[in-house]
Amino acid sequence: MVRAGSRALWIKLAILALVIWFVSTRVDLGDRLVIREAPGGSPANAPSLRAAAAGQVSVPTYGGETLTLVAGDALPVEVRPAEGSSADGTPAQGSPVEVWVRQDGRQVRLDPALVGDGGPLAIQPGLRSTLREIDAFDLVVALLVFAPVPLLLAGRWFLLLRAAGIDIGWRPTLRLTWIGMFFNTVLPGGAGGDVVKLIEIGRYSDRRSEALGTMLADRVLGLLVLIVLGAAAALLLQQDTHDLVTVVVVVGVILVVGGAIYLSPFLRARIDVGALLERLPLGTQLRRIDEAIVALRGAPGALAGAVGLSCLAQLSSMSAALLCARAVGLEAVGLFDMVRVVPIAYAANAIPISPGGLGLLEVAFQELLYRQGLSSLAQGFMVGLLLRAVAFAWSLPGLVAWVVTTNVRKTDRARVASSP
Repeated sequence: MVRAGSRALWIKLAILALVIWFVSTRVDLGDRLVIREAPGGSPANAPSLRAAAAGQVSVPTYGGETLTLVAGDALPVEVRPAEGSSADGTPAQGSPVEVWVRQDGRQVRLDPALVGDGGPLAIQPGLRSTLREIDAFDLVVALLVFAPVPLLLAGRWFLLLRAAGIDIGWRPTLRLTWIGMFFNTVLPGGAGGDVVKLIEIGRYSDRRSEALGTMLADRVLGLLVLIVLGAAAALLLQQDTHDLVTVVVVVGVILVVGGAIYLSPFLRARIDVGALLERLPLGTQLRRIDEAIVALRGAPGALAGAVGLSCLAQLSSMSAALLCARAVGLEAVGLFDMVRVVPIAYAANAIPISPGGLGLLEVAFQELLYRQGLSSLAQGFMVGLLLRAVAFAWSLPGLVAWVVTTNVRKTDRARVASSP
């Protein structure tokens, strides 16, 4: 068993190393010069940063030469403060910056107007400049916007627990939710915190199996809300969304149809699901989990409330993601874009191959935003990293709650051991 666990750990570390390698090969440290997607035709308030699918641009340099870029080229570029004149004595012509491009081992200087709004070229920010340009105010606002999420998630689970006949109180529910949030960020995948919650709930109730049933229902409801929001945004935007719509609709239909069949009174009147579960290993526990889930069918008010709280939590999270995008300078990204991107990014984050899905959330944001022409690769990666940092910051109370509880348990055990 230990050997198998060690092997699984090494496999996960190897996959994480592959993710890091993929990021390092895709994300440039420095800025890059590319052809704008629609040369001269991009809106001034939302310039596309994606390279054109086809085309070629030739522009003059201050040295009297011609710089030619074709689609797919990404040349190292540096924007420097103007010094009044260039090294060869060419006047800066009132421009506050100088644009230098490296090609074939030499540097050439371009007119800054070529990379301005409506120009034929665009600069894709690299990791260094993205880090340097992070707006602290937007990041602080993102922290504030994300603040209701733990309370909303705790409220959702609280309603489901009470509907299943498990009333442990609001404060323990909030405490366990916060502990689960923390361990979701440090354990492999996005569901490791549920295991810790299941262990900890034993302090408040002896109905762990039923509690696990409510956790499963809680997860499914959250996923359904994500899918519905993502599909709605994709359909409304109707831009490069065919694949996304297909994926979310298929997953949503599977969940809805599967849930309807599983909870169908007609089928359950003819099939003794409890008796079937009893024949399986851990059959008694499986039957109790099933009973807790079925009990939710008789509490439509609790389910509606849980869905409403889930919508608010997801919108808070998506708004925080939007502010993270603003923090790295992505002014063209809108809330509908995040409604499309966040569900897929969170789904990728739940794949249990690295602690808290580390690297997967960032790569998902990187690829999804870049492919829609909304960001450079480095900017998309940074949006995911900042959103992870915001969520981690709000999960830290869970670490405090878990440490305090652990210390209390040790004190209680020591007191019992020393008593006559």
